Amino acid sequence: MDDRQSASARLITAVGGTGLGNILATFLDAAGPLVTIGAQVVYALEPLLSGRGADWSDLGNTLEDPLRLEQLIEALRVGEGEPS
Repeated sequence: MDDRQSASARLITAVGGTGLGNILATFLDAAGPLVTIGAQVVYALEPLLSGRGADWSDLGNTLEDPLRLEQLIEALRVGEGEPS
């Protein structure tokens, strides 16, 4: 069994309550089509990041899927104490 946590979950945990979650959520919401390019960057860097204990391809998949991206944005905002 693979005990690696998804990069999306690690991101939410890392920035939750720091004030950065809302900033990151706003950036992801405003970036629009550029987020897809970000997903490609994640895929390209995955071999370098794979030893960091996270599933980075999950973050790339999240950035490419509009529904999952909206869920990530909402989770980042909720982590900052904003109402859902």
